Amino acid sequence: MKFSSKLSLSIIISGFVVLLIASFVLYELTYDSLIKSQIKYTKLITAEIAENMEHILNEKIKIALTLSNSPIVINTLESSCFLYENLSNEKRDDFIKSQNEKWKSIKDHTDSFILNYTNNKVSNFLKKQQALLKNEYGEIFLTNKFGALVASTSKLSTFAHAHKYWWKGSYNDGKGKFFLDDRGYDDSVGGYVLGIVVPIKNGKEIIGILKCNINVIGSISKVLSQSEKRISEKSQLVRSGGLVIFEKDIEPLSKRINNSISTKFKEMTSGAVIFADSDEKYLVGFSEIKMTHGTNKVCFGGTFESVDHKKGNTGESWYILCYYKLNEVLKPVNELLKKIAVVSITLIIVLMFVSFIIGKTISKPLKAVSDALQKLGEGTFDYQIKMIKNDEFENVIHSFNSMAEKLQNSTTTIEHLEKEIAEKVLAKKAFKKEKEKSEQYLHMAGVMFIGLDRNGFITLANEKACEILETKEEDIIGKNWFDNFLPEDNNTTIKKVFNQIMETDNLIHEYYENPVISKKGNEKIIAWHNTALYDNDANKIGMLCVGEDRTLRKKLEHEIIQTQKMNAVGTLAGGIAHDFNNILSIILGYSSFGLSMIDEDDRLYKSLSNINNGAIKAKDLTQQLLTFAKGGEPIKKIIAVNNLVKSSADFAISGSNSKCKYEFEPDTWNVEIDEGQMNQVIGNLVINAAQAMPDGGTITLKTENIEILESSLPNLEPGKYVKLCLQDEGTGISEQHLSRIFEPYFSTKQSGSGLGLATTYSIVKKHGGHIKVESIIEKGTRFIIHIPASLKKAVNNEKQIEKKHSGTGRVLIMDDEKMILDMLSVMLKSLGYRTSIVVDGNKAIKMYQKAFQAGDPFDIVILDLTIPGGMGGAKTIPMLKKIDSSAKFVVSSGYSTDPVMANFETYGFSDVMPKPFSKKQLVDLLERLNC
Repeated sequence: MKFSSKLSLSIIISGFVVLLIASFVLYELTYDSLIKSQIKYTKLITAEIAENMEHILNEKIKIALTLSNSPIVINTLESSCFLYENLSNEKRDDFIKSQNEKWKSIKDHTDSFILNYTNNKVSNFLKKQQALLKNEYGEIFLTNKFGALVASTSKLSTFAHAHKYWWKGSYNDGKGKFFLDDRGYDDSVGGYVLGIVVPIKNGKEIIGILKCNINVIGSISKVLSQSEKRISEKSQLVRSGGLVIFEKDIEPLSKRINNSISTKFKEMTSGAVIFADSDEKYLVGFSEIKMTHGTNKVCFGGTFESVDHKKGNTGESWYILCYYKLNEVLKPVNELLKKIAVVSITLIIVLMFVSFIIGKTISKPLKAVSDALQKLGEGTFDYQIKMIKNDEFENVIHSFNSMAEKLQNSTTTIEHLEKEIAEKVLAKKAFKKEKEKSEQYLHMAGVMFIGLDRNGFITLANEKACEILETKEEDIIGKNWFDNFLPEDNNTTIKKVFNQIMETDNLIHEYYENPVISKKGNEKIIAWHNTALYDNDANKIGMLCVGEDRTLRKKLEHEIIQTQKMNAVGTLAGGIAHDFNNILSIILGYSSFGLSMIDEDDRLYKSLSNINNGAIKAKDLTQQLLTFAKGGEPIKKIIAVNNLVKSSADFAISGSNSKCKYEFEPDTWNVEIDEGQMNQVIGNLVINAAQAMPDGGTITLKTENIEILESSLPNLEPGKYVKLCLQDEGTGISEQHLSRIFEPYFSTKQSGSGLGLATTYSIVKKHGGHIKVESIIEKGTRFIIHIPASLKKAVNNEKQIEKKHSGTGRVLIMDDEKMILDMLSVMLKSLGYRTSIVVDGNKAIKMYQKAFQAGDPFDIVILDLTIPGGMGGAKTIPMLKKIDSSAKFVVSSGYSTDPVMANFETYGFSDVMPKPFSKKQLVDLLERLNC
């Protein structure tokens, strides 16, 4: 083929290829640009919808949180928790289990037991909220901190909930956390159910859990329906596992999305993917609803599929999907491609004519140049081109050879230079990466790093250092370490360590501890390891200090030692009180028995009366010892509060240079309290008040009747209360200490144990009351106590005339103290009873068995609670009741705060008789037992 034809054909083919490539590149660029633009737009749309969905879920949580903070809910929970707290763990668990079985067995929703929880104040309050948000809420129910049901808008399947995953998730080991329980589709309500679970706190303590089951599809459908106006196909709400939660006209959880989409959820939380479905291709954007992945404040998901909820969530998060048909997206590109094809064909035809003309023009001189180059290639260097009209072809050849040679040399130099540059760039990147990695490790470290220059100025501080010093990095760097963060009394010592490292060859200083002062003025105990820092020339430039915060450890060590001391003292006090009560039982028993046997004008009456009164006061002292030792449950009786306050305060103020002033309401209501424990409360407060007035002063004690309406005071049920105010004129308590005075081991006194006010707070709370404090520096402090009032009559005191009593029954007495056995036997015989005595439980069982089989059983059995080396009352009574369940059993002990004494009926006893006791108290017991 001639050169002109070849050139023409080459130009045509080249032109066609160039045009084809140009068309393809243009198409690809346009395609990529359009797809990228659509992906970006799709991501924005899905992210916006996901954000709206998250806002909806937050609103649902806020509504539930508002319900949970209602005073009626808080007050009811505190009452419920108080009732359950008074039970032992074993008894509480048994009670909840029995209530749960009873709840499940009752099918009638109008049963009174069911209505106690579905038609009480709180459940009716929740039903009102349910009605306000019509068609949005299903069941709403409330449990206390032990998982027991408190109130519900309808009958649930169970009464107990503490074992359920959503309850445990919200309780969060006592720290509390919102829990979104994704249960799934509920056939019973015909909708998709999401449980909003809210922990309810009183201060830092969780007192209950509120769960609201809501139908979220209504809110979701509105958001997604609005979004479909902005997309070409459809939108969906799906789980990360692929199940469709919501799609228009589709039943929830009955359909799965394409697998190629759901696999992307494992790689990223938002993005876009192209996939084929049948004959159609789609562009799908997706974005995760972040809250459903779980946060520090919100736990999301579930753990099983229940009977009435289809496909319960096993820990999957929610995603928003928006679909676009790909052919609709690419419509502008296809139109452009058609235009490119028309233009390309036209250009190819033009190129055919142009290439033919060019080929004809240059074919002859090109052939001459080609022949000459062939000769040169064969070694004929003297060959001359004869038929060339244009000498520029020869110049072109020479210019090309010269240029090629120069280019070769130049290329070698450039490649070498590029290699060196590439190596330096890699080295720089590696150094930067290592530096970033080191800084990351430094800030992630669990210990504090402080870098100092030679003058003690801070050059480095990691995140842990900022946390311990309670400030930001920019407020640390450049500051002098010794002048800003060390106490003055330690400054000189630490400077010596610093100077020693700077001036000697020692690289590391041995471990030592010293306090630092944070920006907020808090003292922290830090354990240090220090090392010198050097520059590249081996010059010492400063010191690196590595510190571990030991503050909490030191505090815990101190508290453990303090607790061990107090436990030892408490054990000793309890033992002394018990033994002393046994002695007092003999003194009080015989003195009261002697008083009942003689007239008041007898010359011995006054002496016996003084012995009796002294024994009663000693009894009060031992009661305080037992309360201190064990902090036991109160043994309550009806008391005239004014008399109690005056006698306790007078006793506590004796020996002080201060005085008490009383302002009592004349008809103050009675209270049902443990007299010994409340004596301790008033005594603690009066002694503290007197100590706050070292130069003397007046302590004003005031009582009044008060009725508390709903929500008027926190932590108290509405009702009638006796209010006791104790006001001193002392130095007052600073605001910094005021919030901590009821904490165990906290004291502003150098010699204080920190237990007085903590014990006071505990006693008041156990009586269903409330205590608060108000104080002004240099003006005084006022304690305000509310105790539930009782309209019952107060018990008669010891000075009342003893009732005449006589009996004819048999009484079995068990006690390890012989003198107590003798004293009780004398008293009972004087009242007409026949008595038998034993020293332990085994002998009591044998004697009772023998009497019962003989047909002459005992009418009353008085059992000492604790028998050293033998069987005590608590272990003996079950065996006696097996022999004869109709007998009346009385428990007696010097440990009046023992749980058995406080809850004697739970253990099978008919009544209780704390030691010491008088003859009158014995007579009162016999009359209560109708013997």
